[in-house]
Amino acid sequence: MRAKVKNFAAVLALSLIPTLLIWLPFLLKLSKFWGIPLPQTGMAAIVANYDGPLFLVVAKTFYNLEQIRLSFSFPLPLEYYAAH
Repeated sequence: MRAKVKNFAAVLALSLIPTLLIWLPFLLKLSKFWGIPLPQTGMAAIVANYDGPLFLVVAKTFYNLEQIRLSFSFPLPLEYYAAH
């Protein structure tokens, strides 16, 4: 049991630490990071570019438009998913 907890903690740290490091400039609303200008909208920039669920639609349906239409209710045209 102790080994499982240790492994879980390692996996959790390996996924959360890089995510937080990437989000940190946006959370702190920095104007520049490594010379790259950042939008001053903070985490809104991350949220606006988050399209994870759209990739899941493609993974589950393999671009089958009929299956997308029957299984999901995103307010997007069916052809939009081919972009992901």
